[in-house]
Amino acid sequence: MGATNIRWWRSIIGYIIERKDQYSVRWARLNRVPVAGVKFTSSDLKEGLEYQFRVIAENEAGQGKPSEPTRPMVAKEPYEKASAPLSPTLSEITAESATFTWQPPERDGGTAIDEYVIERKEPFSTRWAPLERVKDTSYTAKGLREGSDYEFRVVPVSRAGLGEPSRTTAVTPKPQYDVPGSPGRPQVSDITSSSVTLSWTPPIRDGGSRVTGTSSQKNKAGFGQPSDTSDTVVAKPPYDVPGAPGKPNITSVTRSAITVSWTAPFSDGGSPITHYILEKRESFAVRWVRATNKSIHNTTFVIDGLKENTQFEFRVIAENKAGQGPPSDSTGQVVAKDAFTVPDAPGAPQISNMTSTSVNLTWTPPLTDGGKPIKGYIVEKSDRYSSRFTPITRFPIRDCNFTVHDLSRTTNISSASSQRTKLDPVNPALVQLFVNLQIHGVTSEVRGDKPSTKLDLSRVRDTIVVKAGTTFHIDIPFKATPLPSVDWSKDGTHLESTTRVKIETTEFGTVLTAKNCVKADEGVYSVRVRNAGGEATAKIRVVIEDKPYPPEGPIEVLDVGTTDATIRWRSPLKHGGSDITHYCVEKRT
Repeated sequence: MGATNIRWWRSIIGYIIERKDQYSVRWARLNRVPVAGVKFTSSDLKEGLEYQFRVIAENEAGQGKPSEPTRPMVAKEPYEKASAPLSPTLSEITAESATFTWQPPERDGGTAIDEYVIERKEPFSTRWAPLERVKDTSYTAKGLREGSDYEFRVVPVSRAGLGEPSRTTAVTPKPQYDVPGSPGRPQVSDITSSSVTLSWTPPIRDGGSRVTGTSSQKNKAGFGQPSDTSDTVVAKPPYDVPGAPGKPNITSVTRSAITVSWTAPFSDGGSPITHYILEKRESFAVRWVRATNKSIHNTTFVIDGLKENTQFEFRVIAENKAGQGPPSDSTGQVVAKDAFTVPDAPGAPQISNMTSTSVNLTWTPPLTDGGKPIKGYIVEKSDRYSSRFTPITRFPIRDCNFTVHDLSRTTNISSASSQRTKLDPVNPALVQLFVNLQIHGVTSEVRGDKPSTKLDLSRVRDTIVVKAGTTFHIDIPFKATPLPSVDWSKDGTHLESTTRVKIETTEFGTVLTAKNCVKADEGVYSVRVRNAGGEATAKIRVVIEDKPYPPEGPIEVLDVGTTDATIRWRSPLKHGGSDITHYCVEKRT
Protein backbone atom coordinates (compact mmCIF):
# COMPACT_ATOMS: atom_id res chain seq x y z
CA MET A 1 0.00 0.00 0.00
CA GLY A 2 2.52 2.66 1.05
CA ALA A 3 6.26 3.17 0.49
CA THR A 4 8.99 5.27 2.06
CA ASN A 5 12.53 6.31 1.16
CA ILE A 6 15.45 5.78 3.55
CA ARG A 7 18.64 7.71 2.97
CA TRP A 8 22.06 7.57 4.69
CA TRP A 9 25.57 8.84 4.16
CA ARG A 10 28.91 7.31 3.19
CA SER A 11 28.40 4.41 0.76
CA ILE A 12 30.72 1.41 1.00
CA ILE A 13 30.52 -1.99 -0.74
CA GLY A 14 26.85 -2.74 0.11
CA TYR A 15 24.10 -2.25 2.67
CA ILE A 16 21.46 -4.44 4.30
CA ILE A 17 18.18 -2.77 5.28
CA GLU A 18 16.07 -4.06 8.24
CA ARG A 19 12.70 -3.00 9.62
CA LYS A 20 10.27 -3.86 12.42
CA ASP A 21 6.73 -2.69 13.24
CA GLN A 22 5.34 -1.54 16.57
CA TYR A 23 4.17 -5.02 17.57
CA SER A 24 7.42 -6.85 16.81
CA VAL A 25 10.72 -7.13 18.70
CA ARG A 26 12.60 -8.77 15.81
CA TRP A 27 14.23 -6.90 12.93
CA ALA A 28 13.33 -8.29 9.49
CA ARG A 29 15.76 -8.10 6.52
CA LEU A 30 14.22 -6.35 3.48
CA ASN A 31 16.85 -6.96 0.70
CA ARG A 32 18.39 -10.33 -0.11
CA VAL A 33 21.31 -8.74 -2.01
CA PRO A 34 23.23 -5.84 -0.43
CA VAL A 35 22.30 -2.46 -1.93
CA ALA A 36 25.24 -0.59 -3.46
CA GLY A 37 23.64 2.88 -3.20
CA VAL A 38 22.44 4.85 -0.22
CA LYS A 39 18.72 4.83 -1.04
CA PHE A 40 16.10 2.11 -0.74
CA THR A 41 12.31 1.92 -1.18
CA SER A 42 10.44 -0.21 1.38
CA SER A 43 7.10 -1.50 0.12
CA ASP A 44 4.38 -3.79 1.47
CA LEU A 45 3.66 -1.44 4.39
CA LYS A 46 0.31 -1.66 6.21
CA GLU A 47 -1.55 1.61 6.57
CA GLY A 48 -1.77 2.83 10.15
CA LEU A 49 1.10 0.71 11.50
CA GLU A 50 4.19 2.29 13.05
CA TYR A 51 7.60 1.24 11.63
CA GLN A 52 11.33 1.69 12.33
CA PHE A 53 14.30 1.06 10.00
CA ARG A 54 18.04 0.52 10.38
CA VAL A 55 20.98 -0.09 7.99
CA ILE A 56 23.95 -2.48 8.26
CA ALA A 57 27.11 -1.86 6.21
CA GLU A 58 28.89 -4.84 4.62
CA ASN A 59 32.37 -5.18 3.20
CA GLU A 60 34.69 -8.02 2.37
CA ALA A 61 35.25 -8.66 6.09
CA GLY A 62 31.51 -9.07 6.70
CA GLN A 63 28.66 -7.09 8.26
CA GLY A 64 29.28 -4.28 10.72
CA LYS A 65 27.10 -3.05 13.55
CA PRO A 66 23.62 -1.76 12.62
CA SER A 67 22.98 1.97 12.54
CA GLU A 68 20.74 3.77 15.05
CA PRO A 69 17.08 3.03 14.14
CA THR A 70 14.96 5.72 12.56
CA ARG A 71 12.30 7.48 14.59
CA PRO A 72 8.96 5.58 14.60
CA MET A 73 6.81 6.57 11.60
CA VAL A 74 3.24 5.70 10.62
CA ALA A 75 2.44 4.38 7.16
CA LYS A 76 -0.26 6.65 5.73
CA GLU A 77 -1.23 8.65 2.65
CA PRO A 78 0.55 12.00 2.19
CA TYR A 79 -2.73 13.87 2.82
CA GLU A 80 -5.54 13.73 5.39
CA LYS A 81 -9.19 14.53 5.69
CA ALA A 82 -9.98 18.21 5.99
CA SER A 83 -11.02 19.68 9.34
CA ALA A 84 -14.49 21.11 9.97
CA PRO A 85 -15.47 24.45 8.38
CA LEU A 86 -16.43 27.25 10.72
CA SER A 87 -20.08 27.21 11.82
CA PRO A 88 -22.45 28.47 9.10
CA THR A 89 -23.76 32.00 9.76
CA LEU A 90 -27.26 33.08 8.74
CA SER A 91 -27.12 36.07 6.41
CA GLU A 92 -30.77 36.21 5.36
CA ILE A 93 -33.95 34.42 6.39
CA THR A 94 -37.54 34.51 5.13
CA ALA A 95 -40.66 32.49 5.79
CA GLU A 96 -39.60 29.88 3.14
CA SER A 97 -35.81 30.14 2.78
CA ALA A 98 -32.55 30.73 4.63
CA THR A 99 -29.17 31.85 3.30
CA PHE A 100 -26.01 31.15 5.26
CA THR A 101 -22.28 31.40 4.67
CA TRP A 102 -19.22 29.76 6.19
CA GLN A 103 -15.43 29.91 6.22
CA PRO A 104 -13.22 27.15 4.73
CA PRO A 105 -11.57 24.67 7.14
CA GLU A 106 -8.42 25.79 8.91
CA ARG A 107 -6.71 22.54 7.79
CA ASP A 108 -7.32 21.13 4.29
CA GLY A 109 -5.36 17.92 5.03
CA GLY A 110 -2.67 18.60 2.43
CA THR A 111 -4.95 18.78 -0.62
CA ALA A 112 -7.39 21.35 -1.98
CA ILE A 113 -11.07 21.39 -1.02
CA ASP A 114 -13.04 20.31 -4.08
CA GLU A 115 -16.58 21.04 -2.86
CA TYR A 116 -18.92 21.16 0.11
CA VAL A 117 -21.87 18.91 0.96
CA ILE A 118 -24.84 20.71 2.54
CA GLU A 119 -26.72 18.48 5.03
CA ARG A 120 -30.04 19.15 6.74
CA LYS A 121 -31.88 17.56 9.65
CA GLU A 122 -35.68 17.82 9.60
CA PRO A 123 -37.75 18.57 12.71
CA PHE A 124 -38.19 15.50 14.97
CA SER A 125 -35.58 13.57 12.99
CA THR A 126 -32.17 12.26 14.04
CA ARG A 127 -30.83 11.61 10.49
CA TRP A 128 -28.77 14.06 8.48
CA ALA A 129 -29.77 14.15 4.80
CA PRO A 130 -27.47 15.60 2.07
CA LEU A 131 -29.12 18.41 0.10
CA GLU A 132 -26.63 19.61 -2.48
CA ARG A 133 -22.90 19.87 -3.32
CA VAL A 134 -21.58 23.39 -3.88
CA LYS A 135 -18.14 24.82 -4.59
CA ASP A 136 -18.78 28.22 -3.00
CA THR A 137 -18.94 29.01 0.70
CA SER A 138 -22.57 30.15 0.72
CA TYR A 139 -25.89 28.40 0.17
CA THR A 140 -29.60 29.27 0.08
CA ALA A 141 -31.99 26.56 1.35
CA LYS A 142 -35.45 26.89 -0.21
CA GLY A 143 -38.81 25.22 0.29
CA LEU A 144 -38.74 25.52 4.08
CA ARG A 145 -41.88 25.52 6.22
CA GLU A 146 -42.50 28.66 8.25
CA GLY A 147 -42.15 28.15 11.98
CA SER A 148 -40.44 24.72 11.67
CA ASP A 149 -37.07 24.13 13.31
CA TYR A 150 -34.26 22.97 10.99
CA GLU A 151 -30.59 22.27 11.51
CA PHE A 152 -27.90 22.65 8.82
CA ARG A 153 -24.20 21.71 8.63
CA VAL A 154 -21.46 21.74 6.01
CA VAL A 155 -19.04 18.87 5.18
CA PRO A 156 -15.85 19.55 3.11
CA VAL A 157 -14.84 17.14 0.33
CA SER A 158 -11.25 16.61 -0.93
CA ARG A 159 -9.13 13.81 -2.42
CA ALA A 160 -9.06 12.28 1.06
CA GLY A 161 -12.86 12.04 1.05
CA LEU A 162 -15.42 13.62 3.34
CA GLY A 163 -13.92 15.80 6.05
CA GLU A 164 -15.21 16.73 9.48
CA PRO A 165 -18.73 18.28 9.54
CA SER A 166 -19.14 21.82 10.85
CA ARG A 167 -21.09 22.70 13.92
CA THR A 168 -24.84 22.82 13.39
CA THR A 169 -26.79 26.00 12.72
CA ALA A 170 -30.42 26.12 13.86
CA VAL A 171 -32.85 27.82 11.47
CA THR A 172 -36.52 28.68 11.98
CA PRO A 173 -38.08 30.19 8.86
CA LYS A 174 -40.02 33.35 9.65
CA PRO A 175 -40.89 36.71 8.13
CA GLN A 176 -38.14 39.23 7.57
CA TYR A 177 -38.96 41.01 10.81
CA ASP A 178 -39.52 39.62 14.30
CA VAL A 179 -40.69 40.83 17.67
CA PRO A 180 -38.06 42.93 19.43
CA GLY A 181 -35.71 41.49 22.04
CA SER A 182 -35.87 42.04 25.77
CA PRO A 183 -35.11 45.52 27.10
CA GLY A 184 -32.39 45.87 29.71
CA ARG A 185 -33.16 45.08 33.33
CA PRO A 186 -35.04 48.04 34.90
CA GLN A 187 -33.12 50.06 37.46
CA VAL A 188 -35.03 51.55 40.38
CA SER A 189 -34.10 54.94 41.81
CA ASP A 190 -35.61 57.84 43.74
CA ILE A 191 -37.65 55.65 46.08
CA THR A 192 -40.18 57.43 48.26
CA SER A 193 -43.13 56.25 50.32
CA SER A 194 -45.47 56.64 47.29
CA SER A 195 -43.35 56.53 44.08
CA VAL A 196 -40.26 55.10 42.36
CA THR A 197 -38.35 56.03 39.16
CA LEU A 198 -37.54 53.31 36.60
CA SER A 199 -34.91 53.38 33.83
CA TRP A 200 -33.79 50.72 31.30
CA THR A 201 -31.85 50.27 28.05
CA PRO A 202 -33.43 49.49 24.64
CA PRO A 203 -33.34 45.88 23.34
CA ILE A 204 -30.24 44.81 21.45
CA ARG A 205 -32.44 43.54 18.59
CA ASP A 206 -35.44 45.44 17.21
CA GLY A 207 -36.59 42.39 15.19
CA GLY A 208 -36.06 44.19 11.88
CA SER A 209 -38.81 46.71 12.59
CA ARG A 210 -38.67 49.96 14.51
CA VAL A 211 -39.90 49.77 18.09
CA THR A 212 -43.07 51.76 18.61
CA GLY A 213 -44.69 52.92 21.81
CA THR A 214 -43.07 54.07 25.01
CA SER A 215 -44.84 51.89 27.60
CA SER A 216 -44.00 48.53 26.00
CA GLN A 217 -41.51 47.06 23.51
CA LYS A 218 -43.60 46.53 20.35
CA ASN A 219 -43.04 46.59 16.58
CA LYS A 220 -44.92 45.36 13.51
CA ALA A 221 -44.46 41.73 14.61
CA GLY A 222 -45.96 42.32 18.03
CA PHE A 223 -44.77 42.48 21.62
CA GLY A 224 -41.28 41.31 22.45
CA GLN A 225 -40.01 39.34 25.43
CA PRO A 226 -40.19 41.03 28.84
CA SER A 227 -37.03 42.23 30.50
CA ASP A 228 -35.52 40.64 33.59
CA THR A 229 -37.25 41.56 36.82
CA SER A 230 -35.86 44.50 38.72
CA ASP A 231 -34.68 44.20 42.30
CA THR A 232 -37.46 44.02 44.87
CA VAL A 233 -37.97 47.38 46.48
CA VAL A 234 -40.20 48.64 49.25
CA ALA A 235 -41.99 51.95 48.97
CA LYS A 236 -40.63 53.76 51.97
CA PRO A 237 -38.99 57.00 53.00
CA PRO A 238 -35.48 57.67 51.67
CA TYR A 239 -33.90 56.40 54.92
CA ASP A 240 -33.52 52.88 56.31
CA VAL A 241 -33.45 51.16 59.69
CA PRO A 242 -30.12 51.44 61.51
CA GLY A 243 -27.55 48.68 61.63
CA ALA A 244 -26.85 46.42 64.60
CA PRO A 245 -25.13 48.01 67.61
CA GLY A 246 -21.76 46.69 68.72
CA LYS A 247 -21.66 43.59 70.91
CA PRO A 248 -22.62 44.64 74.47
CA ASN A 249 -20.08 44.32 77.29
CA ILE A 250 -20.81 43.53 80.93
CA THR A 251 -19.08 46.21 83.01
CA SER A 252 -20.47 45.48 86.46
CA VAL A 253 -22.30 42.57 88.14
CA THR A 254 -23.99 42.31 91.55
CA ARG A 255 -26.57 39.93 92.98
CA SER A 256 -29.49 42.08 91.71
CA ALA A 257 -28.11 44.40 89.00
CA ILE A 258 -25.95 44.17 85.88
CA THR A 259 -24.46 47.10 83.95
CA VAL A 260 -24.33 46.74 80.14
CA SER A 261 -22.54 49.04 77.67
CA TRP A 262 -22.28 48.97 73.86
CA THR A 263 -21.24 51.04 70.85
CA ALA A 264 -23.55 52.79 68.37
CA PRO A 265 -24.29 51.06 65.01
CA PHE A 266 -21.88 51.66 62.16
CA SER A 267 -24.80 53.00 60.07
CA ASP A 268 -27.81 54.94 61.34
CA GLY A 269 -29.74 54.22 58.10
CA GLY A 270 -29.79 57.88 57.09
CA SER A 271 -31.88 58.95 60.07
CA PRO A 272 -30.61 59.71 63.61
CA ILE A 273 -31.12 56.97 66.20
CA THR A 274 -33.99 57.92 68.49
CA HIS A 275 -33.37 55.34 71.25
CA TYR A 276 -32.16 51.84 72.06
CA ILE A 277 -34.10 48.76 73.15
CA LEU A 278 -32.34 46.43 75.64
CA GLU A 279 -33.53 42.81 75.69
CA LYS A 280 -32.70 39.93 78.05
CA ARG A 281 -33.13 36.18 78.01
CA GLU A 282 -32.75 33.75 80.91
CA SER A 283 -30.88 30.47 80.50
CA PHE A 284 -32.88 27.73 78.73
CA ALA A 285 -35.48 30.31 77.61
CA VAL A 286 -36.40 30.69 73.94
CA ARG A 287 -37.95 34.15 73.77
CA TRP A 288 -36.19 37.48 74.25
CA VAL A 289 -38.06 40.00 76.43
CA ARG A 290 -37.44 43.68 77.14
CA ALA A 291 -35.14 44.24 80.08
CA THR A 292 -36.78 47.63 80.75
CA ASN A 293 -39.68 49.71 79.48
CA LYS A 294 -37.64 52.89 79.73
CA SER A 295 -36.35 54.68 76.62
CA ILE A 296 -32.58 54.31 76.53
CA HIS A 297 -30.75 57.21 74.88
CA ASN A 298 -27.20 56.42 76.02
CA THR A 299 -24.99 53.42 75.31
CA THR A 300 -24.81 52.30 78.96
CA PHE A 301 -27.65 51.02 81.11
CA VAL A 302 -28.03 49.37 84.54
CA ILE A 303 -30.59 46.55 84.72
CA ASP A 304 -31.75 46.14 88.31
CA GLY A 305 -34.28 43.96 90.11
CA LEU A 306 -32.69 40.74 88.78
CA LYS A 307 -33.08 37.37 90.48
CA GLU A 308 -29.92 36.37 92.31
CA ASN A 309 -27.88 33.44 90.92
CA THR A 310 -29.87 33.45 87.68
CA GLN A 311 -28.12 33.30 84.30
CA PHE A 312 -28.96 36.05 81.80
CA GLU A 313 -27.80 37.20 78.38
CA PHE A 314 -28.47 40.59 76.81
CA ARG A 315 -28.66 42.20 73.36
CA VAL A 316 -29.39 45.71 72.06
CA ILE A 317 -31.56 47.02 69.17
CA ALA A 318 -31.25 50.52 67.70
CA GLU A 319 -34.35 52.35 66.43
CA ASN A 320 -34.86 55.41 64.19
CA LYS A 321 -37.75 56.89 62.17
CA ALA A 322 -37.69 53.88 59.79
CA GLY A 323 -38.12 51.40 62.64
CA GLN A 324 -36.05 48.89 64.56
CA GLY A 325 -32.78 47.57 63.15
CA PRO A 326 -31.30 44.10 63.61
CA PRO A 327 -30.25 43.05 67.13
CA SER A 328 -26.64 43.06 68.25
CA ASP A 329 -24.73 39.92 69.15
CA SER A 330 -25.49 38.48 72.58
CA THR A 331 -23.32 39.25 75.60
CA GLY A 332 -23.21 35.56 76.44
CA GLN A 333 -24.37 34.06 79.72
CA VAL A 334 -23.71 36.06 82.90
CA VAL A 335 -24.86 35.17 86.44
CA ALA A 336 -26.40 37.82 88.68
CA LYS A 337 -24.29 37.49 91.80
CA ASP A 338 -21.79 39.46 93.84
CA ALA A 339 -18.24 39.57 92.64
CA PHE A 340 -17.19 37.37 95.59
CA THR A 341 -18.86 35.29 98.28
CA VAL A 342 -18.04 32.95 101.14
CA PRO A 343 -15.66 30.13 100.20
CA ASP A 344 -16.52 26.45 99.81
CA ALA A 345 -15.98 24.01 102.67
CA PRO A 346 -12.45 22.72 103.28
CA GLY A 347 -11.67 19.05 102.82
CA ALA A 348 -12.63 16.65 105.61
CA PRO A 349 -10.03 16.78 108.41
CA GLN A 350 -7.70 13.78 108.57
CA ILE A 351 -6.59 12.56 112.02
CA SER A 352 -3.01 11.39 112.75
CA ASN A 353 -0.42 11.19 115.56
CA MET A 354 -3.03 10.46 118.21
CA THR A 355 -2.08 10.19 121.89
CA SER A 356 -4.15 9.93 125.03
CA THR A 357 -4.50 13.72 125.22
CA SER A 358 -3.82 15.12 121.72
CA VAL A 359 -4.50 14.57 118.06
CA ASN A 360 -3.13 16.18 114.86
CA LEU A 361 -5.63 17.39 112.20
CA THR A 362 -4.83 18.10 108.54
CA TRP A 363 -7.19 19.18 105.76
CA THR A 364 -7.18 20.48 102.19
CA PRO A 365 -8.16 24.04 101.17
CA PRO A 366 -11.63 24.60 99.68
CA LEU A 367 -12.06 24.14 95.92
CA THR A 368 -13.07 27.79 95.51
CA ASP A 369 -12.21 30.74 97.74
CA GLY A 370 -15.33 32.73 96.80
CA GLY A 371 -13.30 35.27 94.86
CA LYS A 372 -11.14 36.47 97.77
CA PRO A 373 -8.02 34.93 99.34
CA ILE A 374 -8.55 32.73 102.42
CA LYS A 375 -7.62 34.68 105.60
CA GLY A 376 -7.49 31.71 107.96
CA TYR A 377 -9.24 28.64 109.41
CA ILE A 378 -11.17 28.05 112.68
CA VAL A 379 -11.13 24.56 114.22
CA GLU A 380 -14.11 23.47 116.27
CA LYS A 381 -15.01 20.33 118.20
CA SER A 382 -18.04 18.65 119.73
CA ASP A 383 -18.30 15.98 122.43
CA ARG A 384 -19.64 12.52 121.76
CA TYR A 385 -23.15 13.22 123.02
CA SER A 386 -23.41 16.78 121.81
CA SER A 387 -24.38 18.23 118.44
CA ARG A 388 -22.99 21.63 119.29
CA PHE A 389 -19.56 22.69 118.06
CA THR A 390 -17.30 24.98 120.07
CA PRO A 391 -14.19 26.74 118.74
CA ILE A 392 -10.80 25.33 119.71
CA THR A 393 -8.71 28.15 118.22
CA ARG A 394 -9.00 31.67 119.55
CA PHE A 395 -7.67 33.18 116.31
CA PRO A 396 -7.80 32.01 112.68
CA ILE A 397 -4.87 29.81 111.69
CA ARG A 398 -3.26 30.19 108.28
CA ASP A 399 -2.00 26.63 107.70
CA CYS A 400 -4.05 23.54 106.89
CA ASN A 401 -2.99 21.57 109.95
CA PHE A 402 -3.50 21.91 113.71
CA THR A 403 -2.74 19.88 116.84
CA VAL A 404 -5.53 19.60 119.43
CA HIS A 405 -4.30 19.24 123.03
CA ASP A 406 -5.89 18.58 126.44
CA LEU A 407 -8.21 15.76 125.32
CA SER A 408 -9.58 13.26 127.84
CA ARG A 409 -8.57 9.63 127.43
CA THR A 410 -12.05 8.45 126.36
CA THR A 411 -13.10 11.44 124.28
CA ASN A 412 -14.76 10.59 120.95
CA ILE A 413 -13.47 13.23 118.55
CA SER A 414 -15.79 14.78 115.99
CA SER A 415 -13.90 17.62 114.37
CA ALA A 416 -14.51 20.07 111.59
CA SER A 417 -12.59 22.98 110.14
CA SER A 418 -14.04 26.12 108.69
CA GLN A 419 -12.43 29.08 107.02
CA ARG A 420 -12.89 32.81 107.33
CA THR A 421 -12.72 35.24 104.47
CA LYS A 422 -13.11 38.96 104.21
CA LEU A 423 -16.42 39.78 102.48
CA ASP A 424 -16.32 43.56 102.62
CA PRO A 425 -13.13 45.56 102.00
CA VAL A 426 -14.53 48.41 104.11
CA ASN A 427 -15.79 46.33 107.05
CA PRO A 428 -13.24 43.52 107.63
CA ALA A 429 -15.78 41.30 109.40
CA LEU A 430 -14.95 37.57 109.52
CA VAL A 431 -17.70 35.12 108.63
CA GLN A 432 -17.58 31.55 109.99
CA LEU A 433 -18.62 28.66 107.75
CA PHE A 434 -19.42 25.53 109.79
CA VAL A 435 -18.58 22.48 107.70
CA ASN A 436 -20.77 19.39 107.89
CA LEU A 437 -17.94 17.06 106.81
CA GLN A 438 -17.29 15.52 110.20
CA ILE A 439 -15.32 12.44 111.22
CA HIS A 440 -17.27 10.35 113.71
CA GLY A 441 -16.34 7.27 115.69
CA VAL A 442 -12.57 7.86 115.86
CA THR A 443 -11.41 7.24 119.42
CA SER A 444 -8.09 8.52 120.79
CA GLU A 445 -5.78 5.57 120.34
CA VAL A 446 -3.24 5.15 123.13
CA ARG A 447 -0.98 2.31 124.03
CA GLY A 448 -2.97 -0.44 125.66
CA ASP A 449 -6.35 0.25 123.93
CA LYS A 450 -8.19 -2.98 123.07
CA PRO A 451 -8.46 -3.78 119.31
CA SER A 452 -12.00 -4.22 117.97
CA THR A 453 -13.90 -4.91 114.72
CA LYS A 454 -17.62 -4.25 114.17
CA LEU A 455 -19.75 -4.02 110.97
CA ASP A 456 -22.72 -1.67 110.77
CA LEU A 457 -25.39 -3.63 108.85
CA SER A 458 -28.32 -1.44 109.84
CA ARG A 459 -28.63 0.00 106.30
CA VAL A 460 -27.83 -3.19 104.40
CA ARG A 461 -30.57 -5.48 103.09
CA ASP A 462 -30.11 -9.24 102.87
CA THR A 463 -31.24 -9.29 99.23
CA ILE A 464 -30.78 -6.59 96.58
CA VAL A 465 -32.87 -6.75 93.37
CA VAL A 466 -31.69 -4.65 90.41
CA LYS A 467 -32.42 -4.53 86.70
CA ALA A 468 -29.82 -5.57 84.16
CA GLY A 469 -27.86 -2.66 82.71
CA THR A 470 -28.13 -0.48 85.83
CA THR A 471 -25.64 0.16 88.66
CA PHE A 472 -25.85 -1.22 92.18
CA HIS A 473 -23.88 -0.42 95.34
CA ILE A 474 -23.20 -2.54 98.43
CA ASP A 475 -22.16 -0.13 101.21
CA ILE A 476 -20.82 -1.71 104.44
CA PRO A 477 -19.84 0.82 107.16
CA PHE A 478 -17.60 -0.50 109.96
CA LYS A 479 -15.75 0.57 113.11
CA ALA A 480 -12.39 -1.08 113.58
CA THR A 481 -9.26 -0.39 115.61
CA PRO A 482 -6.60 -0.73 114.27
CA LEU A 483 -7.38 -0.37 110.54
CA PRO A 484 -8.59 -3.77 109.22
CA SER A 485 -8.04 -5.67 105.97
CA VAL A 486 -11.11 -6.08 103.76
CA ASP A 487 -11.80 -9.03 101.44
CA TRP A 488 -14.73 -9.27 98.99
CA SER A 489 -15.89 -12.50 97.32
CA LYS A 490 -18.80 -13.66 95.16
CA ASP A 491 -20.11 -17.19 95.48
CA GLY A 492 -16.84 -18.11 97.22
CA THR A 493 -14.58 -16.55 94.53
CA HIS A 494 -12.28 -13.68 95.55
CA LEU A 495 -13.06 -10.34 93.88
CA GLU A 496 -10.62 -7.66 92.75
CA SER A 497 -11.48 -4.10 91.72
CA THR A 498 -11.91 -3.65 87.93
CA THR A 499 -13.06 -0.85 85.67
CA ARG A 500 -16.68 -2.11 85.86
CA VAL A 501 -16.81 -3.64 89.34
CA LYS A 502 -15.05 -1.21 91.67
CA ILE A 503 -14.16 -1.79 95.33
CA GLU A 504 -13.39 1.24 97.50
CA THR A 505 -12.34 0.93 101.17
CA THR A 506 -11.74 3.73 103.68
CA GLU A 507 -11.16 3.70 107.44
CA PHE A 508 -14.93 4.00 107.93
CA GLY A 509 -16.30 1.41 105.54
CA THR A 510 -16.12 -0.42 102.21
CA VAL A 511 -18.27 -0.05 99.08
CA LEU A 512 -18.66 -2.41 96.09
CA THR A 513 -20.06 -0.74 92.95
CA ALA A 514 -21.06 -2.71 89.82
CA LYS A 515 -21.78 -0.64 86.68
CA ASN A 516 -23.93 -1.88 83.78
CA CYS A 517 -24.69 -5.07 85.68
CA VAL A 518 -25.37 -8.28 83.78
CA LYS A 519 -26.92 -11.61 84.69
CA ALA A 520 -23.46 -12.98 85.57
CA ASP A 521 -23.28 -10.46 88.43
CA GLU A 522 -26.09 -12.30 90.24
CA GLY A 523 -25.08 -14.28 93.34
CA VAL A 524 -24.10 -14.05 97.00
CA TYR A 525 -21.52 -11.37 97.83
CA SER A 526 -19.49 -11.79 101.01
CA VAL A 527 -17.30 -9.22 102.76
CA ARG A 528 -14.83 -10.08 105.55
CA VAL A 529 -13.24 -7.39 107.75
CA ARG A 530 -10.50 -8.47 110.14
CA ASN A 531 -7.70 -7.07 112.30
CA ALA A 532 -5.92 -7.99 115.53
CA GLY A 533 -9.21 -7.71 117.42
CA GLY A 534 -10.91 -10.40 115.30
CA GLU A 535 -13.05 -10.46 112.18
CA ALA A 536 -16.61 -9.75 111.04
CA THR A 537 -18.42 -10.97 107.92
CA ALA A 538 -21.59 -10.11 106.02
CA LYS A 539 -23.42 -11.73 103.10
CA ILE A 540 -25.72 -9.98 100.65
CA ARG A 541 -27.63 -11.73 97.87
CA VAL A 542 -27.92 -9.82 94.57
CA VAL A 543 -30.70 -10.73 92.11
CA ILE A 544 -30.45 -9.37 88.55
CA GLU A 545 -33.76 -9.01 86.73
CA ASP A 546 -33.24 -9.51 83.00
CA LYS A 547 -35.29 -10.42 79.96
CA PRO A 548 -36.36 -14.10 79.94
CA TYR A 549 -34.80 -16.63 77.59
CA PRO A 550 -36.81 -17.65 74.47
CA PRO A 551 -39.53 -20.24 75.10
CA GLU A 552 -38.41 -23.84 74.60
CA GLY A 553 -39.46 -25.57 71.40
CA PRO A 554 -40.38 -27.13 69.19
CA ILE A 555 -43.77 -25.40 68.96
CA GLU A 556 -46.56 -27.94 68.55
CA VAL A 557 -49.66 -27.11 66.49
CA LEU A 558 -52.84 -28.76 67.80
CA ASP A 559 -56.50 -28.71 66.78
CA VAL A 560 -56.17 -26.94 63.44
CA GLY A 561 -59.47 -25.54 62.19
CA THR A 562 -60.51 -23.45 59.21
CA THR A 563 -60.04 -20.17 61.07
CA ASP A 564 -58.09 -21.11 64.22
CA ALA A 565 -55.37 -23.32 65.59
CA THR A 566 -54.05 -24.27 69.03
CA ILE A 567 -50.30 -24.16 69.65
CA ARG A 568 -48.24 -25.37 72.62
CA TRP A 569 -44.69 -24.66 73.84
CA ARG A 570 -42.51 -25.03 76.95
CA SER A 571 -41.54 -22.21 79.29
CA PRO A 572 -38.08 -20.58 78.95
CA LEU A 573 -35.07 -22.22 80.52
CA LYS A 574 -34.42 -19.04 82.56
CA HIS A 575 -36.97 -16.45 83.61
CA GLY A 576 -34.52 -13.56 84.03
CA GLY A 577 -34.93 -13.39 87.82
CA SER A 578 -38.66 -12.64 87.74
CA ASP A 579 -41.79 -14.67 87.13
CA ILE A 580 -43.15 -14.81 83.57
CA THR A 581 -46.16 -12.48 83.39
CA HIS A 582 -47.43 -13.39 79.92
CA TYR A 583 -46.43 -14.47 76.40
CA CYS A 584 -46.76 -12.66 73.03
CA VAL A 585 -47.78 -14.89 70.09
CA GLU A 586 -46.83 -13.74 66.58
CA LYS A 587 -47.72 -15.16 63.17
CA ARG A 588 -46.41 -14.76 59.65
CA THR A 589 -48.41 -15.44 56.48
